[in-house]
Amino acid sequence: MKGFKKLLTGILAATLIMGSSMTAFADETPINNSGTENTETTTTTPVSHTVSISKTAAKKHQYEIYQIFTGRYDSTSKQLADLAYGTNAKTGTTGAKISQADAKSLSDIAGTTYADDQAKITALKQFVKLDSEPVAVLSNADDGQTSVSLVEGYYIIKDKDNTLTGEEGYTLYVFTVLNEDYEITPKNGTVEHEKHVDDQNDSDADDHSELKDSADYDFGDSVPYTLTFKLPADYANYKSYTVEFYDDMSAGLTYNGDAKIYYGTEVDGTAISFSASGEKSKYDDGVVYKATVENLKTAAPSLTAESVVTIKYTATLNENAVLGSAGNPNQYKVKFSNNPNGEGTGETPWDKNIVFTYQAIFNKIDGDNKPLTGADFKLYKKVNGEWVDVTTLNGQGNTNPTKTVSDNGDVKDSVFAFKGLDAGEYKIEETKVPTGFNAINPIEFKINAEHELESDDPKLTGITTSGGISITGDTAEGSFSYDVVNESGVVLPSTGGIGTTIFYIVGGLLIVAAAVFFVVRRKSDAE
Repeated sequence: MKGFKKLLTGILAATLIMGSSMTAFADETPINNSGTENTETTTTTPVSHTVSISKTAAKKHQYEIYQIFTGRYDSTSKQLADLAYGTNAKTGTTGAKISQADAKSLSDIAGTTYADDQAKITALKQFVKLDSEPVAVLSNADDGQTSVSLVEGYYIIKDKDNTLTGEEGYTLYVFTVLNEDYEITPKNGTVEHEKHVDDQNDSDADDHSELKDSADYDFGDSVPYTLTFKLPADYANYKSYTVEFYDDMSAGLTYNGDAKIYYGTEVDGTAISFSASGEKSKYDDGVVYKATVENLKTAAPSLTAESVVTIKYTATLNENAVLGSAGNPNQYKVKFSNNPNGEGTGETPWDKNIVFTYQAIFNKIDGDNKPLTGADFKLYKKVNGEWVDVTTLNGQGNTNPTKTVSDNGDVKDSVFAFKGLDAGEYKIEETKVPTGFNAINPIEFKINAEHELESDDPKLTGITTSGGISITGDTAEGSFSYDVVNESGVVLPSTGGIGTTIFYIVGGLLIVAAAVFFVVRRKSDAE
C-alpha cells in the first residue's frame, strides 16, 4: 500500500484511491490519552464539497456513495483529523469517534504489502456496510441526479449492482478522501468484438477479400470465419474472468467442428482450451454453437489488458442455403465477466455476417421461342484455371451445386436451374441435342455479384453476367435467366433429277442383255 507504512496515531491522510491508488493514514488520533475509546460525537462544523459525474461518463452508469468516516481536513498537514464513524460505517455508532480497535486494524492494513488492488480493497471493505442505504446515488441518465454535496470524510464510490449488462464493465471500488470537489470519472474497461468472413473467388486468385462482413460461395464450399475479442483495459483488476463465445448459424450453414481459440498469431500463437455446447437458435432450423472458457486468467495466464483473443472456424454452405438477397446469416456475441468487485456478466451486441449464393436458369427453346424438350446440359466453372463440372465441386454429394429440371406448363424438361453458385467464370455445354435440331456451341460467361463488404447488416446490391451472356439478374432471387435456342435441322434441296426410273430401266436392260447372251451362248455350244 503505497505511502502507507504504519499508523502513527490513527488519522486518515488525504490520499485518493482510484483504480491503483490506495488509502494512507497520518499521525493525529481520535482516541483519548488513556487509550480507551472515546464515544463522544464530534462538534466540529462540517465542511461540504460537491461530488459529480464526469460528462464523459457513459449514461448507463449509476454510482452509489457510501460514507465510512467523517472528519476535518487540515490543509497545512494535509491530513483528515477528528475521524468519526459515518452513516455507512460497519463498526461504531454514526458520529462517534473511531475506536482503538479499528485504529489498530487500519494500522495493520497500512503495514501490509498486498499482491494487488483487489486484495487491498477486500481488506478495506471491512469498514463499510455495502448492504446499507448509500448516502447518495448519482446517475447521468436523462432524469438522474448528477451531483450531490457531502461533508468532508472518507467515502467509497461504486457502480450500483446489476445495472450494467452491455460492453462496459463495472468500476473497481473507489475509496477516496473528500477534501475538495470531486468528479467521478469511470476507470472501468470496455471490451471489443468483431466477426468477419473471408471471400474468395475460385476463378480469380487475386479476387480475395479478407475480414469482411459478407461473402459469396458455392454450395459445399467451406466458409472461413474469424472472430476476435479484445480484453478490457482494467483486465488486471479481475481475479477470475469467464468468457462465453456464441455463434448463431442459420440453417444454410453447417459448423465443421474445427474451431480453435488462441492468442498471438495463428501459426505461433498459444491455444486456449474451451468447452463446447449448443443452444437454441433465433433462426429457423439453425444452431447456436457456444464455446466457454471458465477462467481466462488460468487458461491463458500470459494475457494482459487489451490482449486480443481470436477464434477461427469454418462452416459448410449446405443444400438448405437461401438464394439471393436474404442470404445465409450468422451472428456472434460474447458474454464476459464485467465486475472486478464480484459477480457480474456483460454482453456484447450481435455482430452479423451474411454469405450469399446464386443460381443460373437456362430455358431451352426452339427458333419460334417455344419450350423445347429432349436436351440436357452441363455447367462448368473455372477453378484454378481448369473447367470443373459444378455438380462435382468439393466432392460432397448433395451439398455441392445442384441441377434441377423444371416443368414449364405442360412441357417438361425445358428449364434447367443450377443452384448454389458463387461469383466466377462459367461455361455451359449441351450434352444432349433434341432430335431434329442442331447442337449449340459452348457458351462462356461470368457471374458478377456486388454485396456490401462492411456493414452491420450487409446487403446484396446487384447480380449481373458478362461475356457470352450479358444480362442483369434478379437480386432478390439471386438468379438470372437465359434462353438457349436450338435451331431445327435442314434437308438440303436438289434440282434436275429424274428420280429412280433410270435405275429401273438400266436394271431391266441389264437383265435382258444377260438373257440374250445366255441363249446365244447355249446355241453356239450346241452347234
